[in-house]
Amino acid sequence: MTAPRAASQPGRARTPLRAANAHRVRKTRIPFLAPATANPRRGTESAPYLTLRTLATLLVALLLAPFAAAHPNHTSHADVDYHADAQRLEISLRVIAEDLLAALQAEAGAGAAELSWEKTPADELDRRVRNYVLPRFRFLTRDGREIALGWVGRDGDRADGEQRVWLYFEAPLPDGLEGVRVEHSVLHDRVPRQRNTVRVRQGDRSTTLAFAPGQSPRPIVLAR
Repeated sequence: MTAPRAASQPGRARTPLRAANAHRVRKTRIPFLAPATANPRRGTESAPYLTLRTLATLLVALLLAPFAAAHPNHTSHADVDYHADAQRLEISLRVIAEDLLAALQAEAGAGAAELSWEKTPADELDRRVRNYVLPRFRFLTRDGREIALGWVGRDGDRADGEQRVWLYFEAPLPDGLEGVRVEHSVLHDRVPRQRNTVRVRQGDRSTTLAFAPGQSPRPIVLAR
């Protein structure tokens, strides 16, 4: 699957909220056998040899690889930044692309046209994403009023062998974070082992909240 197509962002042109966080995409180089190295006392050393234990470890890893691929790690994570000077929330929500697309297809119902990150019109996908995500990813004020999240856009990347979609929202919050609660139940209704987290930051204070299926909205309490 290629990267989900970036949607045009409504209104004024703006830089994606995740642009400054591109370092999150993990790029790992895995050395296997080191080349021969020169030692002034012992001359040239040969490359490290594989012991029986190492061979056994490699064999087990190869045997378990298909099972690991068949049971991916289903996670969704949101970064929420509150800017007190602008009295505004900025939100980046990461979801596994395959899982989200399957949820959108299920929501479309039997007989609906097959959805695709590459072929379905961006406006239609954006509408379907909002309709599915927003009832499950919510912020509530102290008195229970839902804070309306404005859609900014989306893009995609690939990390740890998985295609991911990033969804961007923003919302005015003139009264600050005190008493605000958050819910993140995206894909809990579709993926039994789905694990969701939300990290909220304001200046040098932050907190990370984990959400299990069926969990009520949790209060945001920042710590230094």
